[in-house]
Amino acid sequence: MIILKKMYKITAVFVFLFGLMALYLSLHDLTFGSLGKPKSGFVPTVFSGLLVGFAAVNLVLELRKPDKIPPKMEQVDWKKWGLYIAVSVAYIVMLRWAGFLVSTAVCLFAMIKTTGMKAWVKPAMVSIIFSGIVWIIFTYAMNVRLPSCAWL
Repeated sequence: MIILKKMYKITAVFVFLFGLMALYLSLHDLTFGSLGKPKSGFVPTVFSGLLVGFAAVNLVLELRKPDKIPPKMEQVDWKKWGLYIAVSVAYIVMLRWAGFLVSTAVCLFAMIKTTGMKAWVKPAMVSIIFSGIVWIIFTYAMNVRLPSCAWL
């Protein structure tokens, strides 16, 4: 609960650090040029500089506010959240072993069931059909190879 109370402050710090990193990389790795003749680093440097400035103001404002749990975070079902994370990790592991078609169908089915749907046939059909359509689109329409089964 301590992390939830400080969620706004943590987010403000991360956005500020992200801006600093982007500014450093754009200054370090790209050529800025000039206003009349901008080079590859001109836009990234300007935008990351603006991000740092706005993020710094936001950070100062957030640090002055009292800690509170964001209203939407109070209603989060942490058990379902944990199950979604577990299914996502399982998907990554399964993708290499079972391929796109099987792992996507299985994990999509698990995610649909995690939402609390009581039926079994409809989620199974949605998972299989969706996975098949995506596989067909990527394989035939876009000519992109998706991971295949290691055991076939």
